[in-house]
Amino acid sequence: GEKPTTRTGEFKAVFAVPYTPGTLKAVGVQYGREVQTFTLTTAGNAARMRLTPDRSTIQAGGQDLSFVTIEVTDRDGRLQPNANPAVRFTLSGPGVIAGIGSGDMTAMESYQANPHQVFHGRALVVIRSTPEAGAIKLVASAPGLADAVMTIHAVSLP
Repeated sequence: GEKPTTRTGEFKAVFAVPYTPGTLKAVGVQYGREVQTFTLTTAGNAARMRLTPDRSTIQAGGQDLSFVTIEVTDRDGRLQPNANPAVRFTLSGPGVIAGIGSGDMTAMESYQANPHQVFHGRALVVIRSTPEAGAIKLVASAPGLADAVMTIHAVSLP
């Protein structure tokens, strides 16, 4: 369908769309021309995990942190928001796990619990450097999912 958006309608167009798996595409039209598109595709079954650090290089010395987002994805890399496996984190090199969280306000798990349950397909692990420099390797593993591996580099202070 197509609906106009106006200032009085807060530039929103609302549609009632029944759920069915597949792809939903929204198109912004201005003066009869497509100016913006957004596509949302149903995720498949959970297949792997993705690790994304906010920083892949931190300072050695025991005080610097890297916040690593864990996402459970389908085989095509789409976030699977219904996945909630318990993920085990293994760290090697000059770093320590400072804490793990999922954003689930009802969870009773400690921030030090390992494995840790993800929430809506996501969690966060905080890596803290130690006094030594070097490569910090993080491995995330969960039953039925491919392991995810990443490296954070701890560098000496100048």
